[in-house]
Amino acid sequence: MNGDTTTGTGLSPNGRRGRTGGGPLIVCAVLMTAVNLRIAVTSLSPLLRAIGDDLHFGLGAISIFAMLPPATFAVAAIATLLLTRRFGLECLAAVSMLVTAAGQVLRAGATDLLGLVALTVLTLAGAGVAAVTIPPLIRKYFPASIGRLSSSYLVAFHVGALVPPLVVVALAGAIGWRISLGLWACVAAAGAVLWVVVMFRSRMPAGSSVSDSRPSDRSTARAHLGRHVWRSRSVWNLTLLFGAVSGDVFLLFSWLPTLVVAHGFSASYGGVMVSLLIAVSLVVALFAPTLVMRLPHAAALIGISVMLSAVGWICFALIPGTAMPLWVGILGAGSSVVVVVQTMINTHASTPEGATVTSAFVQGVGGFIAVIAPLSFGLLHTLTRGWVASAVLVAISLAVIGSTAVRERRHRTLEEETADMSAV
Repeated sequence: MNGDTTTGTGLSPNGRRGRTGGGPLIVCAVLMTAVNLRIAVTSLSPLLRAIGDDLHFGLGAISIFAMLPPATFAVAAIATLLLTRRFGLECLAAVSMLVTAAGQVLRAGATDLLGLVALTVLTLAGAGVAAVTIPPLIRKYFPASIGRLSSSYLVAFHVGALVPPLVVVALAGAIGWRISLGLWACVAAAGAVLWVVVMFRSRMPAGSSVSDSRPSDRSTARAHLGRHVWRSRSVWNLTLLFGAVSGDVFLLFSWLPTLVVAHGFSASYGGVMVSLLIAVSLVVALFAPTLVMRLPHAAALIGISVMLSAVGWICFALIPGTAMPLWVGILGAGSSVVVVVQTMINTHASTPEGATVTSAFVQGVGGFIAVIAPLSFGLLHTLTRGWVASAVLVAISLAVIGSTAVRERRHRTLEEETADMSAV
């Protein structure tokens, strides 16, 4: 399935639109959902110092907030696989956006650390469910233009992650951190409205599909693939890759502002550096998904990202100074491998049902793996009162990513591996 066969008009080579007939409304719904997937994370991390002063918690709490996104996304991904058996992908996307909006409003009114953590989990749970639904929705509605739609989706994803760090600190200074944190609920609410319109205009029950197969057939196919996904070597390799890459990205989202301040810069400059990190990854998102779909495998792209990340971390630690933006930019180029990995979910499946199972498994189990890096990074710093042990953790993580790249050269789809296992 490594080919993006769209023409310039978004049609398949035979001149027809993909069999599931995705249109502009669905494109807008997918992109608005993508915008919301990281707002809950990057709108909070630059404000943690100010919120901590108000709610009376210290820097040690950053480790808690650093591990919340991957942990919550992991649970949400597994729950999504179960929920898709009862509800349609479109329905889940709409409800997840509503939950995200409600969580963002409620956590802005938190009065203590426990409340802030609980309501952040609620917000992230909505975003986590939405993240799992997008790859199969793209395959379902745009089977002939997966690379192009994935590029658009990931650009929107990065825009949503990039903007909050640029403005939340200034907004908090002008109108308070609570309003600065809660106003992003409007974006999630807009995403929910779009999916509700999609379901209404489909003129069929929310749980039904526009594909040719019946709901019972799709449910049976998902259940069959779900029983075998645990034994798929290709999916496990992608899961390990996703976990290591996501862990490094959440580590940077959560800890980069603190590391920048530790080098003598201001908190607002730390927020700007987070946005720079994301901006570089956004540029990669313009072309990487299409490249992934055209290449036989993504091993070379992953290897290049590992080298860039290693250079960025070493220079950031040893020679920050006025070259800080350069090193953060290199880190952004290295961490942009997350764009590659998210696209690879669709290269490891050949049907919407396979994409749903692969997406849920990779983001679920991989999410638990991703908890390790951001949580351990802070704990090691606290225990050793230095950054050396934390740096060793980063090196181990990059080595794991590199090893998965080698194995990725021989990946197969979940459907292919399931067929082989069923034949035995």
